[in-house]
Amino acid sequence: MIQKLLLPHRYKKAGAWMAPLGFVVWVAIQQGALDSVLPVGGSWQLVALLVLSFFSFLFGLYFLVFARERNEDEYINNLRLKSFQTAAFSQLVFLILAFVYMFVSGSEPAGDAGLELFLLLTLFLFWICYIVHFNYTMYRLKGAMHEE
Repeated sequence: MIQKLLLPHRYKKAGAWMAPLGFVVWVAIQQGALDSVLPVGGSWQLVALLVLSFFSFLFGLYFLVFARERNEDEYINNLRLKSFQTAAFSQLVFLILAFVYMFVSGSEPAGDAGLELFLLLTLFLFWICYIVHFNYTMYRLKGAMHEE
């Protein structure tokens, strides 16, 4: 990966806070958990909170994925590539299984909103698989280095 595209390491900590917090708030608003808090007829406040929480989640994922490690070397670059490949493969398998399920069962996402949510979750699956694979492999590597 080109080193100029990576963010400084401090962004990883910000992403670790922003992504889960943005996701939880986004899902809570979608489920109607904040309807009692917002004033009656406060649709612009609801939309503003939805947009803010969604982009907080998105930028948090971006910060997690593209932040440098403390010791960025060739092995880390190779690990990033393998993590991208694993994430792409898992997304491809998910899409194939989802479309086979839709074909066999005859059910599909309900309307445009259902399709949009399905596609958003498919995109997020890629980045979440990348983050999980990369960080788990880094954790195993650090554990193996401490044992030696």
